[in-house]
Amino acid sequence: MDFPEPNLVKAVALALLVYIIVTYGHVLVQPKTTPAVAASKRVPSCGFPGCSKPAPLKCSRCREVSYCSKEHQKTHWKFHKKL
Repeated sequence: MDFPEPNLVKAVALALLVYIIVTYGHVLVQPKTTPAVAASKRVPSCGFPGCSKPAPLKCSRCREVSYCSKEHQKTHWKFHKKL
């Protein structure tokens, strides 16, 4: 039985390695978190005047202003609806 040339084996192995990296490289390497991405994951502060609590609730109408509680959203609505 004849064995393939060593250079051919190396070339095929290298081609296979390149194929795996190109195909699955995005899974193998995790991108670094940039400051812009980290900032977008932060919870905004409450849109109610004078409140700086974290605000996980968004206005269901405009989806831009956030509130820390339903009470703040309801109280601020008469001013916010004009925006």
